Amino acid sequence: MKLNNESEPIPEEILEENIRIKEKIAQKLSLKDLKRIAEKNESEIVSSRKVMSNAYIRDAYVAEYAKRKANGVCQLCGHKAPFSTSAGVPYLECHHIEWISNGGSDTIENTVALCPNCHRKMHVLNLISDKEKLIMAGK
Repeated sequence: MKLNNESEPIPEEILEENIRIKEKIAQKLSLKDLKRIAEKNESEIVSSRKVMSNAYIRDAYVAEYAKRKANGVCQLCGHKAPFSTSAGVPYLECHHIEWISNGGSDTIENTVALCPNCHRKMHVLNLISDKEKLIMAGK
C-alpha cells in the first residue's frame, strides 16, 4: 500500500466535513451503485493529508479518578467493562460530559468512565437523556 501525501496542511474540521459529505452521499446509494463506485475507486495508492487540529491536554489524574470511581462499570449502560488491559485493569474510557471543545472543564465533576461503545455513542448522538444520566453519575 502506498500513500499519496499532499504537502499543504488543512484544518482537520475541513477534512472531516468533506468525509461527512461523502458519507451522506454514499448512504443514499443502492448496494449495486456502492459496489460499482467502490470498485472504480479501488487503488493501491491511499491518499493522506497533513491536518492541523487542536489538542486538548487532559489531566491524567482526573481521568484516572473517573475510571477508578466507576469501579469497572460503565456509567452509562451499567455493564462491566468489555475487557481488561494487559495489566488486568477493566478497560473504560474517560468522557467529558460537557466536551472540552465546547467549553467544558477538565474536572472530576465533568468526567465519567464509559465503555468504548457508550463513549462512541456519546460522541455520535450526545443524547440529552444520556447526558442527564451522566451528570447524575458524575456527582
